Amino acid sequence: MANLTAANRLGPIGDIQRNFMFELIIPQIGVMTGGLIDSEGFTVRCKEATIPSRGSETIATWFMGTKANFPGKPNVADTLQVTLDETEDQKVQKAIYAWQQRIFDIDPTSGTAGYSQAVNKAGLSTTMMLRAYKYNGQKCDYDMVVYNAWPSERGEISFSMNGSEKVSPNVTFTFDYHLMQKSV
Repeated sequence: MANLTAANRLGPIGDIQRNFMFELIIPQIGVMTGGLIDSEGFTVRCKEATIPSRGSETIATWFMGTKANFPGKPNVADTLQVTLDETEDQKVQKAIYAWQQRIFDIDPTSGTAGYSQAVNKAGLSTTMMLRAYKYNGQKCDYDMVVYNAWPSERGEISFSMNGSEKVSPNVTFTFDYHLMQKSV
C-alpha cells in the first residue's frame, strides 16, 4: 500500500504556464510586407493571441438498441486571432496594409490595381509560430505552428478625442493547418 500515497502519485509537477509569457513569430514578415518591418518589431507588439480550437466529430452507430460513439474526422479552426499594440510610427498598420495590398491591390492609381503581387499562394502566405515561455524566461518545449497564414482581416481601429487608450488593432490570420511542434 506504500505506492498509493499522494506524494507517489503526484510526482514532479511542472509550474503553471502563464498566459502572458508568449510571442508571435513571423519569420518572413519582411518578405510579406516588402521590407517595412522585421520579425523582431512585429514580435514585440503582439499583446494577445488565441490558439485555434481543435476537436473531433462524433460518429454514432447503433447495434441492437445500443449506441456506440467513435471519434471521427477532426474539426480544426483555421484562424488565429491576435491583438497588436501600435506605436506612433504606425509600423504595424503599415505592415498589415502592405501585406494585404500584396494579396490584392486596391489602389486604383497603381499600375497593379486589381491584381495580386504574387504569382502563387506561397508568395502571399507564410509560416507563423506562437511560442510560449516558462516563468523563468526559457521557452516551452513546443510551439503552435500555423502554415500558409495570411492576414484575412484587420479589425476596426477607433479614435476618440475623449479617450486615452492605446491603439491596438485586431488582426485575423487565416491558415491551412496548425501543428504543435518541438520548439527549435
